[in-house]
Amino acid sequence: MARLETVKINFDYPVTVGDNEVEFVTMRRQKVQDSIDAEVMASTKTGAEMEACLFSLTCGIPVEDLLTWDHVDYLKLQEKYVFLMTTSSEKIVHPSEEESSVSPAGQDGAEKK
Repeated sequence: MARLETVKINFDYPVTVGDNEVEFVTMRRQKVQDSIDAEVMASTKTGAEMEACLFSLTCGIPVEDLLTWDHVDYLKLQEKYVFLMTTSSEKIVHPSEEESSVSPAGQDGAEKK
């Protein structure tokens, strides 16, 4: 089973996105580039502003619209972001050095030449 790539966020009341009132948005998993882009977008470089910019990027919402939402709606974004970024269908395993498939030169059973 593949990991969850997107999550639908339903609102109790419609929110404004562009010129439309919407009842839900879709958030995708964050990429490394999103963090960099959010920092560049944020004029004050505060954590809260960078987070809003990150949600703007991962939901495809203009940050100006997102900043006008009720805080209750923003909390739904935060909740689903944590869910999306911590949900995986596969257990992450960090192999010890003994189990690693990469061995120091000459110790993988191959003869040195």
